[in-house]
Amino acid sequence: MRAVVMRAVAKLREWGPDNCLLAVAGVLVFLVLAQGVRWGVTGRLARGLTESLKRSSDVRPTRDQAKLLEDYDPILEKGILGTKRTAPPPRPAELYGIMDDRALLGTSPGDAELYRAGDETPQGERIVEIGSDEVVLEKESVRRTVSVYEAVMTTPGGPGRPGGPGR
Repeated sequence: MRAVVMRAVAKLREWGPDNCLLAVAGVLVFLVLAQGVRWGVTGRLARGLTESLKRSSDVRPTRDQAKLLEDYDPILEKGILGTKRTAPPPRPAELYGIMDDRALLGTSPGDAELYRAGDETPQGERIVEIGSDEVVLEKESVRRTVSVYEAVMTTPGGPGRPGGPGR
């Protein structure tokens, strides 16, 4: 093995530095051209794929195909093949602040609104009691207490979060 390496080094010395640089430059030009061809072919294939997907989304099922699909609706509705597909449950309301006898509740700071005791939130929870830093909510006879500090600690940029106060 050592002899092979020694012969290769001897050949390179015979060629000289100028010829070696020309050989390396030729190999690099070949590789760049190969990448260009590869990129062009990939772009053409991707364009054809996206066009075919657009065309396939415009295709409507025939009457017979639609009837076949309707036959499977009871199976999907009953969840025989797995869990029934339903919308995800709404996010619970969080407490973002208390102002006198009103609570600032919402699923995010952007959609928070003021509520008084006895009001109902969009999530179907009734406000039972508003304290100095927490609110008691009730839904279907189940009560839960939410604190201002829970919402502040989980909000991006809140205390304890990167970029929030106290850091």
